Amino acid sequence: MATPKLALQIDANNPVVGDLFLENGTVRITGTLGEEVAQAFWTRLKSFQGEWFLDKSLGFPWLQSVLGQKTPLPILQQMFRFLVVTTPGVAALAQFDLRRTPNRGLALSFRAVLQDGTVLTEANFAPFIVPKGA
Repeated sequence: MATPKLALQIDANNPVVGDLFLENGTVRITGTLGEEVAQAFWTRLKSFQGEWFLDKSLGFPWLQSVLGQKTPLPILQQMFRFLVVTTPGVAALAQFDLRRTPNRGLALSFRAVLQDGTVLTEANFAPFIVPKGA
């Protein structure tokens, strides 16, 4: 069974990244495993741990371990690597790099091999920027 797709970039039909992807006026269902895994990964990355009231364990620990924290880079690398490899549909991680940027950000690059052999990389996603004050 297919699941609804999220808009990963802004266009005329999808003015907000993360909204439902509309195609010809209707919700477009994911057509490939690559789209499904990309949607799941993007959703997991953008969910704050404790945000969903029905299961406070779901989500990424942005507030607890990343934003405003002094978590050592090797720990952050383990956290992001775990996020990628535990996304349903990912079979293997071929390449992974997480590094700090000069503007106090993080740059993530990876190549994940999916169960159908498709390769998913960070280039499949719009830039993820946490706004100031978040």
